[in-house]
Amino acid sequence: DLQADKSSVFRVSTNGDIYSGSKGSVFSGGADLAERYSSADTLEPGEVVALDYMNDHSVRRATKPYQSDILGVVSTNPGFVAGSYTKGSFPVALVGRVPVRITSEGGDIMPGDRLVAATKPGYAMKASRPGRTVGIAMSAPNPAKMKPCADQKMFQNLVCGEVMMFVNLSDYAGPLK
Repeated sequence: DLQADKSSVFRVSTNGDIYSGSKGSVFSGGADLAERYSSADTLEPGEVVALDYMNDHSVRRATKPYQSDILGVVSTNPGFVAGSYTKGSFPVALVGRVPVRITSEGGDIMPGDRLVAATKPGYAMKASRPGRTVGIAMSAPNPAKMKPCADQKMFQNLVCGEVMMFVNLSDYAGPLK
């Protein structure tokens, strides 16, 4: 029990509950809220993930464009993580600011663009039609860091990179006319 002026400002109970004073705040280095999910895939930070129907309470790498069961992005540096660490689990950003892997498949990405799952597994692209979006681009990709996507046979003429995105799962009605 930490006190200031004889008032409790921060307390941890014997069973692990954490309390702060009425004007208390929690500050962290990360900028997203994540929850740990198991996955049969070995996932990397920035990858778009979807529901794994074969394993309860699990995720898998998103594998198709405009995938409707996307759940978030593997977090790089979560500000808050819910759920216990277990072997084979990953922090999935459910809301907040995270880097996300992108392709040029849907066109040039600009701040404010809605992002959806891309054809390249684990990647996002600009939404150009209605569908389930994983978030909103907060930056344009750095052209110097855009590189040809691996497996150019399948993803010929596409470049891959990363943008900062605000995770916001929603159904997108499509671009305004």
